[in-house]
Amino acid sequence: MGAYLDTTKQMGLQNCGMYHISLDDPRSVQQAIATMLSLPDRPTAICAWSDYYALAVIHELQRSGIRVPEDMSVAGHDGSDVATGFGITTMAQPAREIGRMTAKTTLALINQEPLPEKRITVQTTLEPGSTTAAITQDNN
Repeated sequence: MGAYLDTTKQMGLQNCGMYHISLDDPRSVQQAIATMLSLPDRPTAICAWSDYYALAVIHELQRSGIRVPEDMSVAGHDGSDVATGFGITTMAQPAREIGRMTAKTTLALINQEPLPEKRITVQTTLEPGSTTAAITQDNN
């Protein structure tokens, strides 16, 4: 989340805050969306923690009469089958590469070997879907 916050600041974008929702409690999604929609300067986009959360957000926005992406853009993070199946814009993670690096690190720890790297960075890929749109005067 730190990189996201740093980037929004560098780009001069307004940070409307972070909202914590639980997929186990639909009321938390309803409350978060209601709070965002009641802001005087309402956001034009929501970046969800995962594609599953993005789907829950989209459902609640539509239930509230908000059109996605015409009124509000939504993006997820995973590159999961959920994103593909529902056309959600997502930041795809290289799951196989993450798994390979995790196994390598775990084996090094088990064998009490020095860790290959302290910080591991992977390249994500933007996979555009039908849930995001360009900012226009109408939604700016």
